[in-house]
Amino acid sequence: MQSHSYLPILLLLAISNFVNGSERCVWATGMLRCESNPVKHFGVQVWIMDEDPGMDDIMASALTSMDGSFELTGCANDINLMGFANDPDPYVKILHFCNNPDGEEIELPVFRTFLPDKHDVGLIPLDGRMFAGDMPPPPPPQVPRDRNPYDDDVY
Repeated sequence: MQSHSYLPILLLLAISNFVNGSERCVWATGMLRCESNPVKHFGVQVWIMDEDPGMDDIMASALTSMDGSFELTGCANDINLMGFANDPDPYVKILHFCNNPDGEEIELPVFRTFLPDKHDVGLIPLDGRMFAGDMPPPPPPQVPRDRNPYDDDVY
């Protein structure tokens, strides 16, 4: 009978794990461009969403600045279908009116960059045009946090 005395404690732990989940935070930046009408890359709605079965959660939202840039930080708690904590599945969602008066949505792929690291989506053309050059510059390489970038230097 003593084995049943642990049942309430195990149940409480399972419920608290289900309710709390695993909170992880993200920091995303980028720049939007509407070359055909530059005023339309100002005030564009940008979200960081957490992809979930059923309905996705909003982690953060903001409007772009006059130059089309945005910076968002947000956090989410996630659990899997078994009730165990797991990392959120963040992605950037954009609603713009560059070429379409009814608006167009863009959803970028899920990323796995969590704080303290930053996820930079780079330059996103809203009207399909590329910019002077051909392609927007790639995001800078990320150096692993446990590695000193000067270790490979030869003196």
